[in-house]
Amino acid sequence: MTNKMKIILSLSVTVAALGVAGGVAGAAWIFKEDKPPVSTGGKQFNGVAIDGLLDPTASADPQAASDVESAKLEGTSPSSFLKPGAKLTAGQSLTSPNGKYVLAQQTDGNLVLVDSAKKAQWSSQTHGKAGAYTKFGNDGNLVVYASDDSPLWHTATTGSGASFALQDDGNAVVYSSAKKGLWASKAEVYKLYPNQGLTAGQSRKSIDGRHTLVQYADGNLVVVDANKKAIWSSQTHGNPGATTHMGGDGNLVVYSSSKKPLWYSATAGNPNAAFFVQNDGNAVIRTSDGKALWGTASHGVSMLTMGQRLAVGQFRKSPNGSYMLFQQEDGNLVLRDSAGKAIWSNSVTGKGVATYIQADGNVVSRSSSGDPLWHTQTNPGRGCFLLVQNDGNLVLYKADLKVIWTR
Repeated sequence: MTNKMKIILSLSVTVAALGVAGGVAGAAWIFKEDKPPVSTGGKQFNGVAIDGLLDPTASADPQAASDVESAKLEGTSPSSFLKPGAKLTAGQSLTSPNGKYVLAQQTDGNLVLVDSAKKAQWSSQTHGKAGAYTKFGNDGNLVVYASDDSPLWHTATTGSGASFALQDDGNAVVYSSAKKGLWASKAEVYKLYPNQGLTAGQSRKSIDGRHTLVQYADGNLVVVDANKKAIWSSQTHGNPGATTHMGGDGNLVVYSSSKKPLWYSATAGNPNAAFFVQNDGNAVIRTSDGKALWGTASHGVSMLTMGQRLAVGQFRKSPNGSYMLFQQEDGNLVLRDSAGKAIWSNSVTGKGVATYIQADGNVVSRSSSGDPLWHTQTNPGRGCFLLVQNDGNLVLYKADLKVIWTR
């Protein structure tokens, strides 16, 4: 392959047969950016600007930049304020000083914030747990506990939270002793905070309400559009009881019920990174200073990024949906066209084989016991990625977009 090869990355891509379960199995979808994230300058390859797809900062939602910009501790009253050690049991509530907002612990276990019209603005998504209660712990963490005292949801502010207030602007905020906002209900609508998780049925939603990140009961983590069509998934269906965790180290992981990692973003090493669902349908992991690390639409459909793996049954697909790289159950890594015809494979056999991009940039298929069975014999270093292209090529790129290997 020569350097004349173009990366064809469409801003309007159609991907058929995403193969997700949880009510959207086999859904075809169309992903179209609200505002094209690709600029006319910056990082390019043979005249194709790809800034917004490799670095989704360009399509960032402005709301993601500040979690608690409206936060203000002034004007609180005893009925709108919780100190460490305080709790809310079923039927108890806080009311904002202006009386327009109420945060109530419902009898069904859900902690819900409603406005004066009784419209829900936020909830802990813990319904179906009668007898649950909320406690602002002495450690600074606000937690919804089940009746058996097992945690159902939390703000993940252990060691730093000092107070909790329901404000006149409808924002519920955990503050540090220095009056810095650490967690906010308005931000959690679209944000998975560090050390927070999603259990079956829980979700985050874009500010405009058109895109939802949801943890399905079958184990699949899925981004759906306003029509409930899947536009990305972790491909972890078939694992009931699986949960998703945004690690404090910056790694987003889908775990099985036995705590085995099923899928991960491979973005560890970025303490306090968080996961944001954007208006453009891209759910993005960002560092504490806002730098984009990985995104569902920008990276998760067509790329295998450094540190990630393809487990049995998982795949990546070209942006135009015409080609799919699939890790088969028999161990073979196969690239197929839209007719299902194999156009390349690594000819590996064996049960439980998975394919990884190692830290050194080598793409390796390993047996279930970890033995290497095939590799690209590459060492491009950090920042590399494997891309399934619209032209049917499977290409390993360095961070500077230099071609290292092609099938």
